[in-house]
Amino acid sequence: MISCKKATGLIEKRSVIGLSFAEKFQLHIHTAMCSACTNYQKQSVLIDNMLKHTSKHLPANIPAENTDHVSGLISKILNKKNS
Repeated sequence: MISCKKATGLIEKRSVIGLSFAEKFQLHIHTAMCSACTNYQKQSVLIDNMLKHTSKHLPANIPAENTDHVSGLISKILNKKNS
């Protein structure tokens, strides 16, 4: 069985680029036995749906410096988690 850390990674990967059959199977088995990851999965889907809905209402001409700043912050957070 995969770890919770691996399961949450697969949950996020699924929403971005999709999963292979083996990864889908591993995630299914894990979430069948782990209520914490099942809850995380539900919350992740909810957040993704909210972001998709919200992004439809944002102006198309967001200044580049704002998106660059947010991208930089996200990169810093991800780099800290991967270290």
